[in-house]
Amino acid sequence: MDPLKLRPTRLTALMCQLTARQKQVVVMLARGMSDKEASQLLSITIGVYRRHVYNACSRLKLENRIQLIVLYAMVKGIEKVS
Repeated sequence: MDPLKLRPTRLTALMCQLTARQKQVVVMLARGMSDKEASQLLSITIGVYRRHVYNACSRLKLENRIQLIVLYAMVKGIEKVS
């Protein structure tokens, strides 16, 4: 799925499908934190952190973490697409 082709209401609905932990992980990705920094902040292993990223991408049918960051940015209004 290409997040750039979705309407704003669909973007928000997609983000609502994530668990609370997956949302935390997305925010940390968007802030540019490394896997190591984010996993330490959440008190989990890097492997568990990466699994949360993978699960979030899978749940939203995204191909990679970059698309996840773009989706988050669009939902938060950072990137306006017409």
